[in-house]
Order: sequence, then C-alpha cells, then structure tokens
Amino acid sequence: MSQSYENEAEPWLARESLFRQKLNQLRNTGEIQRTRISSHYSGFKALEQSHYLNNVSESFQHTDPRQLESLALLDVHTELYNHDTLCRVLKDELRRAQRYKNPLALLAIAIDNLPHIANHTDATAFDPLLKEVAQFLMKAVRDIDILGRYDLDRFIIVCPETNLDGAISLSGRLCNSIETEEFSASGQRSRVTISIGMATFPDLADGYDQLLYLGMQSLTVAKQSGGKTFKIVT
Repeated sequence: MSQSYENEAEPWLARESLFRQKLNQLRNTGEIQRTRISSHYSGFKALEQSHYLNNVSESFQHTDPRQLESLALLDVHTELYNHDTLCRVLKDELRRAQRYKNPLALLAIAIDNLPHIANHTDATAFDPLLKEVAQFLMKAVRDIDILGRYDLDRFIIVCPETNLDGAISLSGRLCNSIETEEFSASGQRSRVTISIGMATFPDLADGYDQLLYLGMQSLTVAKQSGGKTFKIVT
C-alpha cells in the first residue's frame, strides 16, 4: 500500500495497516494470508445489514478491492480485527509458537456491567464508547500483541512469546490503567472497568480449542468475582 493511499484512507484502513506492521515483525511471510473473494463478499454482506452500509449493494461492484478486504478483516464499530480474522490470527500465532517452541498467551477481556452501562447511556453513545475502549486497549498493549473484537462485548488479545508471568503483568496493568481513564463518547463522560481471563500455551493449553476455552472460562470467573480483576483457571 503506497504512502499516498495511506494518507487518503479511512481510519479503519490505517488501523489495518498498523496491525499488518505488527504481524510483519513476527511472520516470515510478512502478512496475513489474503482473504478469498468469497470471504470478501460474505463479510461485506454481513456488514451491509448495519446502518453504516445501508443501500450500498448497488455500488458493490465499484468498490475498491482494498476496501473490500478491509471490510472483511475489520470490525466496523471498533476498527479492530473482527471475529473471523482474530481467530485466524490466533491459529497462525499458535502454529508459530508450536513450531519454534515459544510461549503464547491469550487474554479475553470484557467491559464490566455492560448491560447497566447500556441502559444508562444514550443509544448514540454506546458504539462510540465501545470504540474508545478499543482504542485505549490498542494503545495500552505492546507492539507485538494483536487485539481484536471477539463478539458483542468481548475482546481478545493474542500475546506472542508471552508466558504466564507476562500475561499476569499485562493483565494487571490493563485493569489498573483503564480504571483511571475517563471516556467521553458523544459528549457523555463514562468510566469503565474490565475483567480479564487468561490462558497460556504450552503450560496450560496444548491447542487452539483449549486455549480459547480456558481463556473464556477464566473471563467468566473474573466477572463472577465482581469484575475489575483478572483470573486464570486450569
């Protein structure tokens, strides 16, 4: 992607470029495997249902292929990797960890009391708040970490070459730092806390399914403990 195109691109295209630069530091191939055209179309159709892409089907065939790829890669609300891309990244990083016998950590993150926040926040401010939290996490993680939106209210951070001690250190820092942050989405001031569940390879999980399962189970325990904390289950 040329420098001139990056300057003209939408912010979510720039975010994709940033993520790709991070991945370049870790992969011999230099980038994520290119998404197939069929995936572009299915990703585009899913996003088309949102208010951001109403009535754009008529211009589908005229859309820049690079924009279609970004629509397939990124979550439209947070500008982070979407669920499918995040899962592919996790599988890629796990294969790399297995090949080179390096540790790998997964952090599953949820905003505490999200239903309460949604009920007491103007509807127009909810998505901007989610985006601000995503941007906070993006700035707080290390350059080698990969952050994405897993589903409606959960994020995942893939932490290459990170053992349990490193995961605990990062989780503690995130929990403490976000508690002092003030978000002002759509002019409404909000403070949030987060719960974090951790899982690590190879000492606790030996594969993709187990790593993801333990991370989500640990997150559930953290939330049930009252939030504002991080947990790990074995």
